[in-house]
Amino acid sequence: GVDTAHYPVSLAVINLATRELVAEENYPRIAHRDFFTVFRGLGILGLPVRGDAKLDTSGVGGSKTQFALPDVDAVVGNLPYVRQEAIEDKGRLVEALGKDFGANAPHLSGRADLHVYFWPHVTPFLYEGGYLGFLTSNSWLDVDYGKDLQKFILDHYKLVAIIESKVERWFPEA
Repeated sequence: GVDTAHYPVSLAVINLATRELVAEENYPRIAHRDFFTVFRGLGILGLPVRGDAKLDTSGVGGSKTQFALPDVDAVVGNLPYVRQEAIEDKGRLVEALGKDFGANAPHLSGRADLHVYFWPHVTPFLYEGGYLGFLTSNSWLDVDYGKDLQKFILDHYKLVAIIESKVERWFPEA
């Protein structure tokens, strides 16, 4: 997993660390990073190498094995609600999509909110036929910039459901 906030990263690591860690593949792989700096096949965090005599608890010394996020069957997320006016460097988001898709990078409107960029950026991490489930703003359903995201979704996914309440706000404080 990847998150920019320390608290959820720490909780996830603690929760996973209470599981069976004898098997190396069960070691928690949660990175405190910006997801748009994470790319398929590239390392996201270094874990201590078992049996390393130089290993210390500070995390400074010793050998580390770099782990990349593996391809997965499903991705779920509660995407950040950041309006396009508050995005500090939209160029880095466009650049990330260029690294993901090369010449076939999706075109997204310059007026798109931050959550729109997560959809294409997560796509390369999914196995063919994988599932994607996001809690997100519904704005992409009704605004002009949403057309680009709608086209991307229809080109890359088989849509199972979109759930929206017309009678109540799910996040009234938003």
